[in-house]
Amino acid sequence: MFTTYSASAGSGKTTNLVADYIALCFKNDARRINQPNYHHTEQSVYQQILAITFTNNASAEMKERIVKTLNTFAFHPTSEYDNGSKAIYNLVLNKLFGNNQPTAQLAEDFIRQESLELLRCILYDYARFTLTT
Repeated sequence: MFTTYSASAGSGKTTNLVADYIALCFKNDARRINQPNYHHTEQSVYQQILAITFTNNASAEMKERIVKTLNTFAFHPTSEYDNGSKAIYNLVLNKLFGNNQPTAQLAEDFIRQESLELLRCILYDYARFTLTT
C-alpha cells in the first residue's frame, strides 16, 4: 500500500503521517485487542515501513514527532494529551478499528501497551528507525 500526501503547509500532513506510521505498527496486534492474554509479538514492524520525505529536516521532524507521540501515549493518560496528541490518538484508533471501536479504557490500555513496546524497540535500535529523503 502506498499513501502520498501533497498539501500546503499547515494542512496536517505530518499529523496524518505520524498517525499512519503508528497505526501500521499496531495493526497486526489490534486484531487481538479483546484477548485477555494479549501480548505484543512483532518487535521489528517499524523496520518494514518505508517513509520518504523531501528534506533531511522533514525526516528528522517526522522521527521526532513519532518518538514524542509514542512517549506521550506510553506515559500519560489521554486526559493529559495536548490537542495534537489527541488528534493523532483519534486518527490511530479510527485507522485501526474504524466503526468497531473498543471501550475507551480498553483502547487506552492497548495504545499505551503498544506505544511502550514500540518506543522501547525504536530506542533500543535507533539506527534502524529510518525515515529517508
